[in-house]
Amino acid sequence: MIVEAGMVSEIIQRQTKKGKTFYWVILQTPKESVRVTVWSDQFEKYSKLLQFGSLIMVKGIKGYGGMSLEQIRDANKFAYMTKEGK
Repeated sequence: MIVEAGMVSEIIQRQTKKGKTFYWVILQTPKESVRVTVWSDQFEKYSKLLQFGSLIMVKGIKGYGGMSLEQIRDANKFAYMTKEGK
């Protein structure tokens, strides 16, 4: 399991060979760009956070060419909660 935080710099809609929709969400971190694979049901669930320019923290499994999404959080709220000790 890995955790990355960064700004959403690009969202690319794709389809599997069987026609299932998924997205590549590109996060720009201070060190690199990270490609996160997000399935359509996850994209709907987290659509408010998955906007161009949003600061998010993602938790997922490292895979070929990027990571597969497990969970997303608003990085701004997480940073605030951490500073306040909540």
